[in-house]
Amino acid sequence: MKKQLMNIIVASLIITILIGLFPTNTQAATQKIDSKISNIDNKKYPGIKSMIQALQKQHSNWSSDVCSSDLTCGNKGYSGSSWLCASSNAIAYMMDPRNSLYYEDIFQFLELSYDVNSKYDTSIIKNILKDTFLDDGNIDTYTNTIITRCKEKNVNPYYIAGKIIQEQGTKGGSTWKMKVTENDKTVYYYNIFNINACGSTTSAILSNALMWSKAKGWDTIVKCLNGGVDFIANGYITVGQDTMYFEKFDVIADSYYAHQYAQDVLYAQNQGEKLRRILESINATEYAYTFVIPLYENMPASACPRPTAALTTNNSDNNSTTNNST
Repeated sequence: MKKQLMNIIVASLIITILIGLFPTNTQAATQKIDSKISNIDNKKYPGIKSMIQALQKQHSNWSSDVCSSDLTCGNKGYSGSSWLCASSNAIAYMMDPRNSLYYEDIFQFLELSYDVNSKYDTSIIKNILKDTFLDDGNIDTYTNTIITRCKEKNVNPYYIAGKIIQEQGTKGGSTWKMKVTENDKTVYYYNIFNINACGSTTSAILSNALMWSKAKGWDTIVKCLNGGVDFIANGYITVGQDTMYFEKFDVIADSYYAHQYAQDVLYAQNQGEKLRRILESINATEYAYTFVIPLYENMPASACPRPTAALTTNNSDNNSTTNNST
């Protein structure tokens, strides 16, 4: 796939299609604007148009802004062998957007940059945080912090609120914090986004994440929220990785294929599903959302099939990491 050109099609709130060619040997992209989803070439991108149109018909407020033989690397392990190398078929299956253009999986393509035309509802963010570790009497402060910082840094605040819950595992989860004594005082450092949570053992994962937050000086939840939004904005959204799909499958950033938020091949699908379930729980799935659907040249006529072996993962949401090329 590294030898192929890649086309990215974005359907915006006004159903504008953005087509960009990304040759692997250049850092720049040329772009062309087309105003109609109907102009998608079925021969070049088989099946995509009809699937997007079906989703739009089912959800009127939404808009829609290469298979190979199964090569494997055997049982090669990562992180103490608890994670195994993904096969070519598994990667092709997860990367082929036609396998995910359904209501259940579509939120992995949610646009993560801030939409100036959207009126983000503070009550939705507050409802996402309700009954979590952030519902500690300061939920209004945390909600306003998210809204303000996301607008400043061009980040979708719904995504940030949902990501907090995703990274902590459950709605009732507790934030990662490290207790230390400094100048005879007890100080806590927070890392609720699990940044730099990597390592070969659970204790190493926890230690690396919390030492990161200590180095950043995140000794309050507000500092952690602001710093986490900055990290995601500067590291991913500003370089074009503005969906969960692109956070995992780096076909956008200058460092092609190497800049991923997490190791898990199912990361984008799992995180999108969790966000969808959170939005379902507060009856917020039918708001106006924009989805960015990637298209690739030389796509096969039909979607890449699910591997014959079980597509399983040893995933823990605490295994998020940065620039971890696997």
